[in-house]
Amino acid sequence: MHRAYALERKLAISTARTAAKLCERVRQQINNHQQQQTAPAANDDVITKIDQSPVTVADFGAQAVICRALEATFPNDPVVAEEDASELRTGGMADRLDEVTRYVQGAIDSDDDDTNSNAIVTPTQVANWIDRGNSTEYSERFWTLDPIDGTK
Repeated sequence: MHRAYALERKLAISTARTAAKLCERVRQQINNHQQQQTAPAANDDVITKIDQSPVTVADFGAQAVICRALEATFPNDPVVAEEDASELRTGGMADRLDEVTRYVQGAIDSDDDDTNSNAIVTPTQVANWIDRGNSTEYSERFWTLDPIDGTK
């Protein structure tokens, strides 16, 4: 294997797998929820952002997991990603942020490559990891992220 970017490649593959597992857990939960309902209902699992685009817990969770890993390994690398946590930080979304936090905690706990997998994750940390993807600074080296997610 070519050594240039070997650590970056390893991290990208590992965290993409962790994020994919998180997305699969969210998908299973959505399917279970939908199967338990007898009448059609509005999709509580999708949030409509200010720009009218959909976002799910999987979107937020995947971005948090990946940005967390990038922050730990490449703290000086900016990240340009799709989501931000501004809506999750509002009082009316506290339950949704808690839900994202539970999924992120579960993903970290099940990640065999994560040396800090026993750490307790807080909603504030999760929101900060999501917002790490809002970099606007210029750098010749940066990461671009559009997570594997649960929306369109």
